Amino acid sequence: MTPATPTLPVIRLSFAKGQLTLTNERVQKPLSAALLLRGKTLSLSLDILRMLLTLCPEAHAAALTAAARAAGLKDAPDPEPLVRRAIVEAVSETVRTAVYDIPRRHGALRPALDAVRGLRAAHAQALADNLSDASEAAFREAVRSALEEDLLCEVMALFNDFSRLPAADAKTLLTVETLADDEFASLGQELLDGRLEAPRAGVPGAFARECVRQGLLPAFRPKDLFAARLSEVNRWLADEETRLGALRTVALPSPEPGHGAALSALETARGALFAAVETDGSRIVRAGFLAPTEWSMRADGLPLVWAKHFLTARGDDPRLKERLETLFAAFDPCTDLVWEDGHA
Repeated sequence: MTPATPTLPVIRLSFAKGQLTLTNERVQKPLSAALLLRGKTLSLSLDILRMLLTLCPEAHAAALTAAARAAGLKDAPDPEPLVRRAIVEAVSETVRTAVYDIPRRHGALRPALDAVRGLRAAHAQALADNLSDASEAAFREAVRSALEEDLLCEVMALFNDFSRLPAADAKTLLTVETLADDEFASLGQELLDGRLEAPRAGVPGAFARECVRQGLLPAFRPKDLFAARLSEVNRWLADEETRLGALRTVALPSPEPGHGAALSALETARGALFAAVETDGSRIVRAGFLAPTEWSMRADGLPLVWAKHFLTARGDDPRLKERLETLFAAFDPCTDLVWEDGHA
């Protein structure tokens, strides 16, 4: 958990007097990019998203494009090429989390810094070349090089600390298909109205997608969530079916004559990313986004429930902060996760 830029929303953990509390500041502050899209063309809006967002800019761009096209925005392109870019982005972020972000929090592990540098360079080149055959092949090779087996085994072993946590109910798992049609449409309207909090707690991500793929309803623990993300990457490397990039779009009721509105949901590395948009036929009137983090990083969300169970059993552990960071990494939040000063 690294210090966050003070002006940006964070997921804030406070541990005081044996109590752990979580505050998701993201739901209190509208995404600045969404506010800046008002009155802009789609092309300019995509440029704004890519300039401002440090996580999942391609996923935001793909989801917004799909929603804008469904809303009837003139000249909105087919989102499929953008979805391919979002999948590359998702693979890159998943691998970086596994071989760098998690290991750097643990003194006994050595982050794969050189491999991640190569991965980032290959990722950037692939996007710059619009995923040409050569650049995508180079990116795939960088992914394979970064997934060093011994390091992954050590990282996976960190999650053994949580093997005695209560197993979670599969009903909490969330994919783009999980929401009923009316709940899906209602969420789109709420996003356009500026309400940024998920309607309920949920666990989005690769494990949810795997359960949908396999038709499973298992109980699960943190290690299962983390392992599923790596499995998704390996499927992509092997050119097997992956639910990364799965897209769901629905048109919303027209807010006023001549306007269109729609909601899209795209499966990213961390789960379903939602984008809602209202257009006047040529420009964006309103837009709203809901990241996967908002479903899980809540006061009633599974990460905090599990963390409190862990505190009950291991509250005097000298490595408590380090272990809790690993627990929250199983959910891979889409923003900085920080401790309140003086309470860690």
